[in-house]
Amino acid sequence: GGLVPFGTERYLERDGRPLIVKKQVVLTGDNLTDAQPGFDSQTQEPVVNLTLDAKGARIFKDVTRDNVGKRMAIILFEKGKGEVVTAPVIRAEIGGGRVQISGRMTTVEANDTALLLRAGSLAAPMEIIEERTIGPSLGAENIAKGFNSVTWGFLVIVAFMVIYYAMFGLFS
Repeated sequence: GGLVPFGTERYLERDGRPLIVKKQVVLTGDNLTDAQPGFDSQTQEPVVNLTLDAKGARIFKDVTRDNVGKRMAIILFEKGKGEVVTAPVIRAEIGGGRVQISGRMTTVEANDTALLLRAGSLAAPMEIIEERTIGPSLGAENIAKGFNSVTWGFLVIVAFMVIYYAMFGLFS
């Protein structure tokens, strides 16, 4: 519960803790060209290495320069619902289109995060497996059954009315 400030939204992190996030979308999956799990060359901790396109690299450089020390949430939207994949702290301005997400994650979490980010950035191709044309003859049987049910229903109503009103005629 609780109210969230105007222009923000409340999400839950993977561990269930609430996270208040600005509604402003900085980058979308369209700007992400690749996401791979790996290990930090200095600490050997699991990380996720991202590669951005040229437009994404410019935007990311500006945003990280202006928000050093703050957290940046990476949110995956699926079927209208958003899930915080990760929300790392920005340590320094990041330019060049290569981004590394690190910080207390396991190898499995790094693999899962990379997979989720790739899934959100890739357009799923649609392949037609089978195509059929359905003619009007398929509905002819249903039309006949519908006509019969309406006819029988009308006849039952007429019979009910004749019997019901005929009895009132006898009583009067």
